[in-house]
Amino acid sequence: MDKSKQPEQLSLFDEVVDGAGAPKPTTNPEAEKHAAEVVRLRAEIAHHDQIYYSEGRNEIEDYEYDKLVRELRTEEDKLKKKDPNHELLTIASPLNQVGGGAVDRTGETVRHAQRMLSIDNTYNEDELLDFDNRVREALSSAGELAEASTPVDYVVELKLDGIAVSVMYEHAQLRYAATRGNGEDGEIITGSLSRSPNVPNKLSDAFAAFDVLELRGEAFLTFDDFNRINNSLDQLNKKPAANPRNLAAGTLKRLDEFNSASRRISVRFYAVGAASGDALPETHSELLSMFAAGGLPVNDTYRLCHGINEVIEFEREWEHKRHELPYPVDGLVVKVNRRAWWDILGTTAKSPRYMIAYKFNTMRASTELLAVTWQVGRTGILTPVAELAPVQLAGTTVKRATLHNYDEICRLGVRVGDDVLVEKSGEIIPKILRVSEDYVRTGKETEIAIPASCPECGGAVVLSEGDASPYCQNENCEGRKRAQFTHFASRAAMDIQGLDEASVRLAMNGGILNDIADIYYWTEAQWTDLLRRRASDANVKGAEKKEYKLAKIMVDEVEESKAAPLHRVLFALGIPQVGATTARDLARTFGSLENLMATTTEDLEKVDGVGSVTARGVVDYFADEAHRKTIDRMRAAGVRFENTLITIVAGDDPKANENNPFIGRTLVLTGTLSSMKRDEAKNRLEALGATVSGSVSAKTWAVVAGPDAVGTTKLKTAAAKGVQIIQEEEFLRLLAAAEDPIA
Repeated sequence: MDKSKQPEQLSLFDEVVDGAGAPKPTTNPEAEKHAAEVVRLRAEIAHHDQIYYSEGRNEIEDYEYDKLVRELRTEEDKLKKKDPNHELLTIASPLNQVGGGAVDRTGETVRHAQRMLSIDNTYNEDELLDFDNRVREALSSAGELAEASTPVDYVVELKLDGIAVSVMYEHAQLRYAATRGNGEDGEIITGSLSRSPNVPNKLSDAFAAFDVLELRGEAFLTFDDFNRINNSLDQLNKKPAANPRNLAAGTLKRLDEFNSASRRISVRFYAVGAASGDALPETHSELLSMFAAGGLPVNDTYRLCHGINEVIEFEREWEHKRHELPYPVDGLVVKVNRRAWWDILGTTAKSPRYMIAYKFNTMRASTELLAVTWQVGRTGILTPVAELAPVQLAGTTVKRATLHNYDEICRLGVRVGDDVLVEKSGEIIPKILRVSEDYVRTGKETEIAIPASCPECGGAVVLSEGDASPYCQNENCEGRKRAQFTHFASRAAMDIQGLDEASVRLAMNGGILNDIADIYYWTEAQWTDLLRRRASDANVKGAEKKEYKLAKIMVDEVEESKAAPLHRVLFALGIPQVGATTARDLARTFGSLENLMATTTEDLEKVDGVGSVTARGVVDYFADEAHRKTIDRMRAAGVRFENTLITIVAGDDPKANENNPFIGRTLVLTGTLSSMKRDEAKNRLEALGATVSGSVSAKTWAVVAGPDAVGTTKLKTAAAKGVQIIQEEEFLRLLAAAEDPIA
């Protein structure tokens, strides 16, 4: 790895090594002792990180590195207890490479400044030619090409098989990092991703002119790191990861149990999302060059191709050469080079029309469809899963694939016994693309039928007109309830990590989980008894101490979940049609569960993204007496049902609220406020129902300017668009009146 790719990260450690971060004399001898140890350990860890990432070698074994990390964590904790305000604690630590003010709330989500779209896939050269024809015809019709036969320049990049990430910088300082998520909202992974030396806490001077710069990239593990970590996991009698992508995902979301995995994540940047304060290069190839010149890592195997024929030559070259790479790739990404043409070509609802992905053949394989099983979800929907003859695909053995729903089975026309083409494109369960082109049916194949009864409870199964899949009508179906409980405890919901599917089964079989509210009345004694019985049945000796510890962890996690934000509670309840994004919108709009339960379908339909079906589903859910009893029991147990951040009454006119002019409006901050940090101002505005944006647009109500905001790009843009500018003194007056209207 090129040492020049991470100057900013190394400079943070250099502060400590060179003495800039050394502790000043203190009157507390104990604090001074711990501070000296912190400096020593940080320097030693920095040394090992530097030689690993710049030279690709280790001087110590992984367990020795992890021991250093544990020692540093202990010393930092001791220093914090002896001197909470010690200046050394403000300096970046290898434990958590997050800059000042960065968001690090793992498990929480953030709304992307710009949507992170998915890329359409192609599987052969004919489809690449079709893509090129569409691009040239569209540009010719728009008058950008002299004629439709004129070649277009493309940038072709290897498609890394990792996790798409967004890394947001404000005034060159790291603000947050997030996964792609659903494209609208991503999970915050700042703490995990910022441990990578590829992700600087502060951008170099090459990016100083950008007020906001959102970088898009891919986080991944090299094959060497993947094998090293798996070997270590094996030595610890832990289950190894199936492939580098899964291990990278677990590392970013802190799901892995091996500490050294956290320092192995690599990142390559390939795009910009939101940006303001300076102009971006006119071409994508120039953007990648700007990244590299500014110290940001890019995958330097990319090539600028003149016309689609050169793209195909590049594809044929890497179809064979990719095995020589030290990291996993699953295809190519082809992008129109001239960025101004991106707006002309536009996007579909999910994908941009100015780029396409080409998948290598090893990501697909043919195998026999042996059977179809049906899984019951939390809403009763039966999902078909294909059981396959085992086949090697992208380094893993595939035995199952998703068929999505019954409509998909009909569309594909597949039958049990068919030879089918399976694709692995990042999902945990691969998917069936079609019946293999060269397969000739023998007559022994059988059509896939809807099950006559629920595979879990034996209840009636119905496929209503217009539905994509059948569903079990029995609301007391054990399969449905098990899925509901597992969903309730999931990370995106109440985040009770100990309550996985196995624990849900144990609790249901043990008679302590019949309703969601039961979770909040568990005792350590109940769980200790269940876990001891399980250990006894499995003939595990000496497990008493361990089971008691697990019981305490379970009850503690349940207690912590009582403070979950309202949007996660709404998502956890499993209200029909209410996903994570809709739950967040409802929480922002109504502010409390009590308000939401009392609302009408008319008010619900005023919320962006909520249609008549969703509105009726919400109203019907809360009209159900059983649901109300569950909520009452949860409230009595101490679960929080109020949103402490934002309350916007549906349908309110922002101008009608004289005490709070910020509600429902978009503001932009520029310059440095003398009275508070930018994050505090942003949080206070959002608590009042405002949206704080990083750039000035037609939706901007006002720009708040600090004393030093003279001639900034945001002020110039505001003046050009006729957007009002509020100076700090007036901003403070409005803020005080909105926060304390009685005064």
